[in-house]
Amino acid sequence: MLAIQQLIKPIYLFRLAAYGLRIPYLAWAVFLGALCSVVALLLPNLPLSHTGLFEYPITWELLGGLFIGGAYAVVGTVSLRPARLHSFNLIPFVRAASHLLSAADEDDRVRLANDLLRDTRNLERLIRFASAFRQAEMHGAIVEFERLRAIGAPEQIRGRPPISAFYLFAHREELDKAKTAATFLHILADPEFCSVLVRKCAWLTASTLKMLADKSLHVEHAEPFVQEIARQGILSAESMIAKEIGYTGFSSIPVLSNSLFGTWFILSQYNPLEALAFNIPKGFSESFVARLNAACEIILETAIRSDDYWPNRYIYHVQSAYEKICSQWRFTRPKSLTVDYAVTLSIGIQKLYRLLLDGLSNLEWKRKRPLFTTDSKTFHRDNLVNTVADIVYESLACVANDFTGPDDDAWHHAISVFLEIYPRQESEPVGMNPLQQQLAVQLLDKLRENMDGFYRRSPEFCWRPSVHMRRIPQ
Repeated sequence: MLAIQQLIKPIYLFRLAAYGLRIPYLAWAVFLGALCSVVALLLPNLPLSHTGLFEYPITWELLGGLFIGGAYAVVGTVSLRPARLHSFNLIPFVRAASHLLSAADEDDRVRLANDLLRDTRNLERLIRFASAFRQAEMHGAIVEFERLRAIGAPEQIRGRPPISAFYLFAHREELDKAKTAATFLHILADPEFCSVLVRKCAWLTASTLKMLADKSLHVEHAEPFVQEIARQGILSAESMIAKEIGYTGFSSIPVLSNSLFGTWFILSQYNPLEALAFNIPKGFSESFVARLNAACEIILETAIRSDDYWPNRYIYHVQSAYEKICSQWRFTRPKSLTVDYAVTLSIGIQKLYRLLLDGLSNLEWKRKRPLFTTDSKTFHRDNLVNTVADIVYESLACVANDFTGPDDDAWHHAISVFLEIYPRQESEPVGMNPLQQQLAVQLLDKLRENMDGFYRRSPEFCWRPSVHMRRIPQ
């Protein structure tokens, strides 16, 4: 009973419930064992012939030992071994973990993270269970294409492919497990739980992400979980990412940053910055911008290293995040000048275009040529060069209206952008690189728009002087 009292802690209750067990079951086993020992004690004093198996005291002693030994074996297993997810205990495991997360404190979340992520097979099985929906849609698409081909209709499917009732009935158990696993993956995206993962269990989280990349495990229901981990890692000043951007200490082994933003599979499949791009915190924080700079720098390095100049959706959320930060900076200038914030933001943007310039210098011509724009009115919005050019342009536009000259806090950023992207040449250069061209097109278009005026852009709003106005001498 003293051992059972230790099981009242939430993590032990979770481990019991994950296998469908409860504390009363263990208590009853102990009491039954004690009852068997009493029966074994009384049997020699009873007038029995001792011809049956249950008339011998040794039989009841063995039963009592099995009951008590089984109860204490369960107690020892729960105390020393984390819970494991299998096919037979999926529903009790998910129900117990969800109940724990609903009322857990920080220590309970740390213990749950150790149970859930220490054995990487738990998350792997969750993803494989949830992938049954994708398999059902693939089967539905094959059947639908065969039907369209048979009737001679165009082989096009709008929306999700229909799933036949026969498939739903034949795979109803798999789909029920997929529904449970998908729901639990969304529950794991709880901000408080993900905050603990990046603060208290950073390397465990990094090993889990590495496992996903190594085994190429992906399901859309797991995307919010990975995205929330990245969001909390950048938002929290106590996260491992905050320690990894320093000049000493964990900066020598940025495990969590590389696992989140330095793996092309995680970037392309899970898009880690998506949750942050739509939830940029209000107000200025130099440390937040520094963490965002570090993450975006690793993302751009990964894209260039992977030769991904025509990137997926992950790079556009980098652009969205910087546009929102520049927009906030624009609305606070010049009322509350935050020099440290401006310097940190400038350094981050400089690192981005420097990385891109280095990558373009080493890029072969047949890969570089499509990155140029051939029409000044139509930009290539789907390549890496234009994304970085947009970030640089937004950083210049946010200080243009209120720019006060060399005394402005943005002077260093403005002058360094032009000196580094358009450096002085002793002789006439051969031509622009794609970044120079894309940025020049946007700057010249805005300059032309300012020179023409807003109302002269459309003929119906064209301003015409009144005949009663006197001509002003030049």
